Amino acid sequence: MGDVPMSEDDTEVAAAGARRLAPPVPSLPGSLTSLTARRGARVVVVAGPGVLAAGAASGVRTLAGITGATVVNTVGAKGLLAWDDPLHGGTVGLQADDAALAELTTADLVVTTGLDASESTSLAAALTDRAGAEPGAVVDVHPAHLALAAGGWPPADGPGPRPPIYDRIASVVGPLYAAEVALGDPVPPPQAARALADGLPPGGLVVAPPGRTGFWVGRTFPTSVAGSVVITTGDPAGTAEEVARRAASAGRPTTLVVDAHALPPAVADGSLLREATQEGRPLVVEVWAGPDAEAAPAPGRRAVRVDWSALDALVAVAGPPDASIWPGAGSIG
Repeated sequence: MGDVPMSEDDTEVAAAGARRLAPPVPSLPGSLTSLTARRGARVVVVAGPGVLAAGAASGVRTLAGITGATVVNTVGAKGLLAWDDPLHGGTVGLQADDAALAELTTADLVVTTGLDASESTSLAAALTDRAGAEPGAVVDVHPAHLALAAGGWPPADGPGPRPPIYDRIASVVGPLYAAEVALGDPVPPPQAARALADGLPPGGLVVAPPGRTGFWVGRTFPTSVAGSVVITTGDPAGTAEEVARRAASAGRPTTLVVDAHALPPAVADGSLLREATQEGRPLVVEVWAGPDAEAAPAPGRRAVRVDWSALDALVAVAGPPDASIWPGAGSIG
């Protein structure tokens, strides 16, 4: 028998999965974007996944070093800078107030680079509104041109201060990371995310679909290696499983993190793990369930009981989850 033809939906999912694992490099513009020198200006750089695709991390550092900018990244560029790097101002676009707290609505100059608008509805809207209200306040620079864009600036004395978002989020997730939890009790989601990071093998990948797990992994997974986390925002349903399948097929140790209350069909029916087991692929499915769930995973799956109420404290400091990272959660808070 020949291969069964792929449906249109299957084709879209396959294409989205392939794109997530090998993001396209943004096309080069016809000319270099140059930033007009502004001594003492407050500059914030917003870096997206296109920066990683272009291998332009050094360009971000060069631009920040010249202008004194602080650098915030979207969830698709987690790990671009280490969490404790003086240039790092946090991950943005996960909650409704992120853009304002990252000073994207108030900084003298916002430099965007390598962004994917599908990652965050609120971030895209904030940047569009700022650009419309203040022409020249938001400038997009191709990742390949970052090191050259501010060539005429007088060098800054050092990195600018981190925007409020960094301390606001840290004030909530820091205590959650450190919270003492009795054996067998549900853990705060940040602890579950940190355990994933601590157990990540060399070359490993953590994948989560939009929703509760995607939000918490995106917000609190301590990323030390760029490209080690994929949240499939803006992609068709099934893309997270496709990314996990493809990565594991290539021999990359992969963990797919899903919500017990929203199990993807390929996880619920066991087909994803059966296929991986039969072919010897390094794939693990981790199911995050609420405090009252039974910790009895199916074969090949591991269960983690989490305390979802931890969201309340984050909503209090940065607003409800963005509609792209957690569809349907905009009314929380």
